[in-house]
Amino acid sequence: NGESSGDKSKSISLPSLQPPPPSSSTFIPSTELEYPAKSKQLSTSTSIPSIKYLLDFTLNKFTRWLRILGLDAVLETEEEEKLRTGDGSTIIFDRSRNEKRILI
Repeated sequence: NGESSGDKSKSISLPSLQPPPPSSSTFIPSTELEYPAKSKQLSTSTSIPSIKYLLDFTLNKFTRWLRILGLDAVLETEEEEKLRTGDGSTIIFDRSRNEKRILI
């Protein structure tokens, strides 16, 4: 016969691959879900002060991206930049202090 006595084949039963039948207790339509009320502490209208930025004239593209992201960012004017770099004026520092902006 050629088969050895230690070589026996075993049958393996696999679990059923069919999905379970639908049950009314497991599915809740999204229209029937109740969501908790929003907390008043999450309101952005009064709790967080806005941060304002003043950027050097050389940061033109970065200023644009900050604005795209919704941040309050203004750019030093070309005239202010010429005054600052020409005679060492501190006009950008004065503007930052007067407008209460963070200088970048």
